[in-house]
Amino acid sequence: MGTGTLAPTLKHALLAYATWTILYIFGLLRDFVRNRRGKASFKGYAPIRQDFEDFFTRRIYYRIHDVFNCPVKGPPSAWMDIIERTPVNRQKPLMATGKIKRCLNLGSYNYLGFASSDPYCTPRVLDTLSQHGWSLCSSRADAGTTPVHEELERELASFLGKQAVLTCGMGFATNSVFLPVLAGPGTLVFSDALNHVSIVTGVRAAKGTVRVFDHNDPVHLEQLLRQAMLEGQPRTHRPWKKVIIVVEGIYSMEGEVVDLAGFVAVAKKYKAYIWLDEAHSIGAMGATGRGVCEHLGVSPADIDVLMGTFSKSFGACGGYVAANKDVIDYFMAQCPAHLHATAMTPPAVQMVLSALRLITGADGSDRGAHKLSQLRTNANYFRSRLLHMGFNVLGDWDSPVMPIMIFQLAKLSATSHEMLRLGVAVVVVGFPATPLLTSRMRVCISASHTRQDLDYALQLFDYVATKCDIRDPPLAASNLVFLGPADSPPAGQPLGPPNEWVPLAPSDHPSSPPPAWAPLPLVPWDLATTATVLALWLLGFWCLAYGALPCALALAGLDPGSPAPVFQALRHLALDVAQLALTLGLLGRALREHAPRARGLFALRALPLSDWVGPALAGAATFPAIHAVHRLAVALTVPGVPAPGGGGGDAAARALLGSGDGATRALWFFMLAACAPVWEEAMFRGFLLPSLATHMPRWAAVLASAAVFACVHFSRENFLPLLLLGCVFGAAYSHRANLLPCILLHSLWNVFLLVSVCGF
Repeated sequence: MGTGTLAPTLKHALLAYATWTILYIFGLLRDFVRNRRGKASFKGYAPIRQDFEDFFTRRIYYRIHDVFNCPVKGPPSAWMDIIERTPVNRQKPLMATGKIKRCLNLGSYNYLGFASSDPYCTPRVLDTLSQHGWSLCSSRADAGTTPVHEELERELASFLGKQAVLTCGMGFATNSVFLPVLAGPGTLVFSDALNHVSIVTGVRAAKGTVRVFDHNDPVHLEQLLRQAMLEGQPRTHRPWKKVIIVVEGIYSMEGEVVDLAGFVAVAKKYKAYIWLDEAHSIGAMGATGRGVCEHLGVSPADIDVLMGTFSKSFGACGGYVAANKDVIDYFMAQCPAHLHATAMTPPAVQMVLSALRLITGADGSDRGAHKLSQLRTNANYFRSRLLHMGFNVLGDWDSPVMPIMIFQLAKLSATSHEMLRLGVAVVVVGFPATPLLTSRMRVCISASHTRQDLDYALQLFDYVATKCDIRDPPLAASNLVFLGPADSPPAGQPLGPPNEWVPLAPSDHPSSPPPAWAPLPLVPWDLATTATVLALWLLGFWCLAYGALPCALALAGLDPGSPAPVFQALRHLALDVAQLALTLGLLGRALREHAPRARGLFALRALPLSDWVGPALAGAATFPAIHAVHRLAVALTVPGVPAPGGGGGDAAARALLGSGDGATRALWFFMLAACAPVWEEAMFRGFLLPSLATHMPRWAAVLASAAVFACVHFSRENFLPLLLLGCVFGAAYSHRANLLPCILLHSLWNVFLLVSVCGF
């Protein structure tokens, strides 16, 4: 039984669809503007990308492409170095800055820790390198077979319980190239709906007929198989020559273990063959590392073809297929990967062989058994703690792959940036690698992680989850039981409450984090949160009083400019209190983020000047700025009212900006157009103020928002700027990555720009 769910809640679905809708609409508007401006003629040239692919890449992917394809330096051990890159700047490539950051590695498939230097494996790899060189520069069918290759295939066949094994130089090609060899004309292939892209590529290249069944569902498979047996081959209705069922041991994007017993039962009933992809399970599952067959108690004899890769548990590269000898002989005679592709390099073969001997204990030690036990313990411990903290974690117990569902695109980017800032390297995955509503963060656990490493990561996960709002406590609480094999706690036994975590001192091992990276103490309901929530409520009331109420009065035939004096006093009071709350929220955020350095709540002198003086001045200057701009706007639009500073100012302003409604709209448009790119970019960063800090100092960003607020404050001609007001402040001063204010901000901001330009 697995934990978590792929299905988003109604809230997640609505917010995710709103995000994608806004991205799509405003991407089209940007393309429309670009096309109206004109572009160079490319008539006669074939497009490099399809229409939607080109649109998605330019208008969506490039906004957040810095969270993908992160370059690293050094081996992917428990801790590794991440190369820093320049910030996102439209479609310009991200360049290395020359700086690196030491991060806890929770993104690599280094399940048993063989990717880094090993006292047993590394010397043997170096010896093989000196004997055979870097590469054989030939295919296996020509001059690419060495005694090391043959030795690995013999020992691997014995380890897997199969008659023969054939290795391949690329794990991806082991599926994409070997599968079409088996699935010729007249073959019916059933593929799981969530199979890896290498399998999808392979079955698409096959000449047989392909049917897709529901994920990990033997019942649906049997229904499709029975119907296909009755109908026969297309057009001729002849019986199928053979039927192949393709499944994975551990699904890499879901962390789930296959229902192997159910699929074996269906295969035996209908005399079908099973192709089992054990890329993520071989060496990681089972008491002795023999994969899901051992983990689930299924005999390897019931699996016709076992496929696996060496790039996960074995710390090398390449892949293998294991089957009966006649099947392997057929592959050797027909498969292009064996006949034409370059063979596995001898050092890589020796690495796999040495790791295999460590796992089986052939090296004379129990290090392999200890690694397997450590991996299983680490995986179950980390999963249970994540569930206790309220995460929606997919997968099964004992699985080292733990996808954490995030669902929303903005939170995906925000979570990745925040984790990297705190020194944790994780992988985030979104559309098109996953369906539109199932964006996720994937965590991979290794036997090389210590308990202190995991506790350190859990503290940061807890901090980021609160900041980015990516928890799902009711769902996680329903999964707080162990349902693993016998070496886990008894089935159905609930876990105890988690311990209270405090910042950890750095450990003595060389991969420990610097002391400055200790997670910040987090108060769930602090001054910043309280002030922000209060400000949002008050600003909502203020927008209602200035926007919706006058419109309602006008529709009712009443005078919208003269509500009751008590109501006027209330809305002015709400604005004043909201201004005070926003100022307190900014100060609370600065104090909370820098409390460890400040050595006390009120030690302001230890904080950077812009982190507390700037927000305080911005909050204090907001209300006077409103009145100043109001007086200027009135002077420009209402004849006979003097501008600030006397009649000379009135004449100068009219000469500079003109008069009437057009001048007011010009002023609005100038201010909004100057700040719109910053706000728009901030939405896709996930956090507004940290994102603005990459473009300008924080105090300048706050003052800019105050200026925009002042410009739209006293617009009585259209209530749209008043609705925009609440969104601006709700997103600008909220310390959490709530998506709804960002969505409203982005949409209303651009709509207001259009209104200003068109002169409505």
